Amino acid sequence: MRSRAAGIKLDGERKSMSGMTIMCLQSAIAINLFVDTMKSKMFERIRKLISKGYYNVKLHTRKRMLERNIKIKEVKEAIENGTIIEEYEDDKPLPSYLIYGKTSELRPLHVVVGVDEEVVAIITVYEPDPNKWIGFIKRR
Repeated sequence: MRSRAAGIKLDGERKSMSGMTIMCLQSAIAINLFVDTMKSKMFERIRKLISKGYYNVKLHTRKRMLERNIKIKEVKEAIENGTIIEEYEDDKPLPSYLIYGKTSELRPLHVVVGVDEEVVAIITVYEPDPNKWIGFIKRR
């Protein structure tokens, strides 16, 4: 029995891949799935804490929200309908996350939150600038 290297098609040509390349791709896929699962679990935790009212908004954040005409109801809607687009695991004093979501009126919002065991700290909230973001989820 003859072994054959796996192949993929690129630009109409079949390219062979070594066993090591396949193992590396499988590892990368497994790592991405793990990271996505962890991100999903963290986001569910954030949503759960917010829905139970376990969040705080600092005075500075409330002032900025008032200036930007953003209501806490909109923040909660954006988180409920959103997704984590950036993670800042090394932030101090808490790991933080940038969430992109839309309000019930389809207003796009970015919400930065810090998370500890018992509470979500809403750090900042703003309407993303389309000149700085591609689809509001990727920096230009």
